[in-house]
Amino acid sequence: RRVVDREGKILKEGGVTVSKVEENASPNQNSNLGYLVREHNKKNREVDVSVHFNASGGLREEGIGTEVLYFSSKGASMAETLTKAISTAGGFKDRGKKYRDNLSFLRKTNRPAILLEVCFVNSKEDTLLYKDKFEDICQAIAKSLAKIIGKNLYVPVNTNVEKNEPHRVKSGTYSSLQKAEVAKTLVSTNGIAGEKSMRVLSNNFGYYFQTGTYESKADAENALKKMK
Repeated sequence: RRVVDREGKILKEGGVTVSKVEENASPNQNSNLGYLVREHNKKNREVDVSVHFNASGGLREEGIGTEVLYFSSKGASMAETLTKAISTAGGFKDRGKKYRDNLSFLRKTNRPAILLEVCFVNSKEDTLLYKDKFEDICQAIAKSLAKIIGKNLYVPVNTNVEKNEPHRVKSGTYSSLQKAEVAKTLVSTNGIAGEKSMRVLSNNFGYYFQTGTYESKADAENALKKMK
């Protein structure tokens, strides 16, 4: 549900209307699915999206990947877009779109629907990538969904401190590698601790610079103040 809440917030901040459907009281799976389908069909919306995490037999060290399930022809196009976006943002293996005709959510919702399997929780590599790339994954999902319904999502560029361990300071995105390098150089002149480990990285949205890790959020906050 972290993914649903985060990508929903990104979409709303970008001017896209989002309705969240959640149910925790049903006595069995059929009742739960029936409720979810009914509530989705009550909403005025363009697409239906369900977010899941997959699992297969036994714990595995290697990555397994991401996949997106669909039933309708429009869902197939959506699924292809999302599986590419999630795999690129998260560094997962792209398992592609998967046709499924036995899932109530895909068959009974009356708008084009997809079911995201973000990654496999029994894969150590997948879970580590998910934790490390959580924000990039959510941004990629939100941006892709907005594009599907014909909207260009505005993603604010703000310098911020990452909330999850390890504590780092990460910049907003720049349109080119050169601009990110220049910004990194300007910031490093302020005597920030750990500047030698500062590096420029890239994601789906551009280039950004990131410091090394700090022992505490307070240390990262102090570094952020120097950047500003």
